[in-house]
Amino acid sequence: MRGGYLHNEVMARQLADALERLGARVRTEYPAGPGRRAGAVDLYVELHGLRIACEIELGPRRLRQDLRKAEALGVDLLLLVAPTSAGARAIRRRLATFGKPRFQVRVLVNPQAVKYLSQLSPVVSRGDKKTETRSARGAEP
Repeated sequence: MRGGYLHNEVMARQLADALERLGARVRTEYPAGPGRRAGAVDLYVELHGLRIACEIELGPRRLRQDLRKAEALGVDLLLLVAPTSAGARAIRRRLATFGKPRFQVRVLVNPQAVKYLSQLSPVVSRGDKKTETRSARGAEP
């Protein structure tokens, strides 16, 4: 990844580690197509059948390229991760000026991104015995 310490060592590594703990297959600097001009997404993730492109951005400057790369990869979700809520708001404002893409787009700050991705996981928590899970419904007469 071409970013600096905050981009590579803090945000990208933290996100990749959290995704791997969820059982995701994570690839860094994944090419969006053939040749150098196609660029690469920061993280390409396969999580429970979903294809996710994660781009870590400080602001909206590279949004158009991020959308193009996600389109080229045919992902289900483009996750744009910002270090601050102000950066995320700026990205959302700029995103609203573009047409609706064929894939879902989420703009979150780093801690929200980890939480959001963990909710995509089909792992069922057994900690709360009062909670009925779908697989347990109807199992007992």
